[in-house]
Amino acid sequence: MGHAKTLSRLERLDQLIGLLQSNEFNTAASLADQLAVSSRTLMRDLDVLKDKGYPIETDQGRGGG
Repeated sequence: MGHAKTLSRLERLDQLIGLLQSNEFNTAASLADQLAVSSRTLMRDLDVLKDKGYPIETDQGRGGG
């Protein structure tokens, strides 16, 4: 039951890593859109990657996000 959901998240995290390594500038909104998740889910995924030691740089956007 939970295994399929976990696998889906692992695949999404792998996709997110690939997008971040593309050396392209990405906004949180564009990353969330590309992964078909909400902005909040994207932020949780980024937190997971940061906790695992991935060097993720962020800049505050125009609207404060």
